[in-house]
Amino acid sequence: MPGASPRTLATAGRFCVTDIGSTTTKAILFEKHADRWRFFRQEAPTTVEKPCEDVSVGVLRAFRALERETGRKLLERDIPCVPYLSTSSAGGGLAMVVTGLIRDLTAESADRVALGAGAIVLDVIAMNDGRTPYRKIEDLKTMRPDMVLLAGGFDGDNTSGPVYLAELIAESGLHPKLNPSARLDVVYGGNINARKYVAQVLKKDYQYHEVPNVRPEGARENPAPARRRIHELFMEHVMSQAPGYESIKPLVAAPIRPTPAAFGNLLALLSRDLGKTIMAIDIGGATTDVFSAVKGRVFRTVSANLGMSYSIRNVAENGGMTDILRLIRAESDVSDAPPTERELWDRVGNKHIHPTALPATAAHARTEWAVATVAIRRAVIQHLRVMHSTIEEHQTERPELDVLLRGSKPNWMKEIEIADRIDLALEDYDLIIGSGGILSHSPRGAAAMILLDALQPDGAVELAVDSAFMFPHLGILAELDEELALELCSELGIVRLGTVCAPAGHGPAAEVRVLGSTTTGRGIDIRAEPGTVEPVPLGEDETAKLTWTVHGVSNQLTAQGGVVGLVVDNRARPVELSARRLALGDHVPASRDAEPEIEKRLVSGDIRMRRELATPGKVLVSPGDRVGPDTIVARSVRQFLRPFFLDIASALEVAPDQAAQYLVKKVGDELGLGDIIASRPRRFLPPKVVRSNVRARIEKVLPNGAVVARELPELAKEYTTVPVAKELGKAARKIKPYLKVEPGQAVDRGQWLAVDPARGFRFSASPVRGKVNRIDLHFGVVIIEPLLEKEEVRAWFPGVVEETSDRGCLVVGRGVTVNGIWGMGGERHGRLTLGEPTEDSIVVRQFADADVLGRLEQRNAAGLVTGGVHLQDVLGGDLGFTIVVLGGFGRRQIPSELQSALEAHEGRLALADGTTQLRVGVRRPRVVLPEIP
Repeated sequence: MPGASPRTLATAGRFCVTDIGSTTTKAILFEKHADRWRFFRQEAPTTVEKPCEDVSVGVLRAFRALERETGRKLLERDIPCVPYLSTSSAGGGLAMVVTGLIRDLTAESADRVALGAGAIVLDVIAMNDGRTPYRKIEDLKTMRPDMVLLAGGFDGDNTSGPVYLAELIAESGLHPKLNPSARLDVVYGGNINARKYVAQVLKKDYQYHEVPNVRPEGARENPAPARRRIHELFMEHVMSQAPGYESIKPLVAAPIRPTPAAFGNLLALLSRDLGKTIMAIDIGGATTDVFSAVKGRVFRTVSANLGMSYSIRNVAENGGMTDILRLIRAESDVSDAPPTERELWDRVGNKHIHPTALPATAAHARTEWAVATVAIRRAVIQHLRVMHSTIEEHQTERPELDVLLRGSKPNWMKEIEIADRIDLALEDYDLIIGSGGILSHSPRGAAAMILLDALQPDGAVELAVDSAFMFPHLGILAELDEELALELCSELGIVRLGTVCAPAGHGPAAEVRVLGSTTTGRGIDIRAEPGTVEPVPLGEDETAKLTWTVHGVSNQLTAQGGVVGLVVDNRARPVELSARRLALGDHVPASRDAEPEIEKRLVSGDIRMRRELATPGKVLVSPGDRVGPDTIVARSVRQFLRPFFLDIASALEVAPDQAAQYLVKKVGDELGLGDIIASRPRRFLPPKVVRSNVRARIEKVLPNGAVVARELPELAKEYTTVPVAKELGKAARKIKPYLKVEPGQAVDRGQWLAVDPARGFRFSASPVRGKVNRIDLHFGVVIIEPLLEKEEVRAWFPGVVEETSDRGCLVVGRGVTVNGIWGMGGERHGRLTLGEPTEDSIVVRQFADADVLGRLEQRNAAGLVTGGVHLQDVLGGDLGFTIVVLGGFGRRQIPSELQSALEAHEGRLALADGTTQLRVGVRRPRVVLPEIP
């Protein structure tokens, strides 16, 4: 019923709400029956990936699943015939690129701003990051960010650096990952003097936004305005850009809201209605959101690299595997041997590459519980840290993590008053609510265990869960009907787990005794030994007046009951053992109504490949030319020259439109250091002149009275030799430990090549901008060549050129494409062999262990096609060859159909590309078996 009035929802007695998540689409039908509300819930994989790439497909599948379950007619010609609302977070977490001039200064500040805004930082681009400009553009092109934060320069510094970075962004042609036809958001938070010039470069092709400089001075950061703007843009633009989103908009009875915004709406209502300070944790596939709500005010952070599917590897790789393994071993029974670390890595890897898969066994469910525990703990630490971040920026040392989680507030918190800030430690919360698939769908005891092990509260706190992951659904309803949203939340949405009583906290181990009685007259007398967790039945409608005694000190507590009851947690903090008593028994989730479609694994026929440079260059082939894997089809040789902005009008003290008449140098003229650019006569005084402080060539005169000059190519010398040993005062062969550059690295003028901090901080700086050609330790010199960049693109696929462009060509031919599951490494080619590896061969193995990988590396193989590998064996970087995995992690096999295709091609040319991107805009690895006439 598109366009139905929201006011009819309560009286209609039936309506449907969907939440389109990054992994699954959750549909809930609310229905009033005999004056009581009930709900039916179904889900389907979110269809952001090929072959669908349209989230409306997943929505319709979830609706049809509800129709099958309920027997109700909810669709007419694929259009909802009941009132319909929706939220969306199909875009997953916020992916950003940040830029700055100096990697350790403004770029680092920008990086902290992005992380504080809850972003996944894909890359940090800096003037001195060692990459050539062309490489920066190439790297930008391979990324699919949601947003760019462009910083650089202190206020009042030279304007050329930020503008130069803006030009690199402009040349990269970035587009949003979820909508290639839209303009990408770029937030500029750099030198205020460069704003108007940066805007001129970016406004045409990007959504351009200005904020105050994130680092206006060397010793001062100002991150808050940039963080706020990033949050706003994320909520306004990114969350709504999933493919197919536009086709859903006409179907809903109210505007689609971002999932986190809807979730926050409901928490604001609950905190006012219950009069409690609430923490809510929403753990999803890509992100974990943490909310604090007090008297209707809500503060949210998003940990964009902590999640249960797309981000599960991040949880393990960022130092979490030790904790995950410890928790799993603590939860395993004696008869159930815990997994080895290698097996656990494979479980994590397989969830990562199959993000919608549900755990098939109880052991796999326990793995996910342990991962969720670690992810939640880290997300809450980040949440509390960001709430305190404005204060932290005034400190020389960060607070300890334990201080952030609990304990009295440090004195320094009282010294600075922060407007509109929610300033809480963990013991300040009255109620903790868990949400997200892993918490809503696991047994209630397991959900309590996860929250308790993750947060390890002191004192007493109530625990609850979102009953069926419906808080976002109720949050969008709250915008339309607060009374109905609260009614449904109380009756259907929130499940009270009970109250945790943790008397010992950080004190020494001792027995705890808990005495009291319930409102039903039942007595409670519990003795909890040190290190134990004791659950006590206490019904949802019961409360208990209790006294706990530890070390002879007594405290009073009123405990609210729940499905788990009262939990006496007598473990010292930090805990070493899991509260596994709360989750006894096996649990295997039911399968979904529908699993996601995947691309065909084997495709035969015509193949068309576009082979292009990142920027325009010289194309070396013509239509009709036959090309092989090593044929160079396009080449680019160029210098990326920085712009300089010389404000002539201001310097001469004239109106902008008068500046041109006083120019001594014209467009196309070269400028040397000290050359007069403009001169204005004055009566009785010498002329007022403007001199150049750069070596450059005038490119144009802007309407605002500024001259744009581009730096001169530094070709006066073919090479520049810098006497590093002499400048450091050391013997030539002893300079190696002091070097800060390496061959092939791009360097800027003035960049340190070597530093000796022990001798009065002596350094050797580059006198030119260029690229390190070589370092000669015999003479103690660094040789720098002009920054002429040569880039080439090869055909890779053997075929015929069908068409060309200013960047490359389209190659066509025939063959078989074998689509993989996961891979690493770039494009390689070689002879396909099922036998022993030889140099530049592509080797096929059913399974590749560490020994196989070692032999391929020793023999310089080009690639490996395999059914399975252990994830632990391929962590940590490039092995020197490309890997395409066709089965998964662990002892997997190549599917028989794919194995037959590979065997039939043995001894012939094969192509392998390990590129893997598992988020929207998905790219899986592939093996191409070309037909060569």
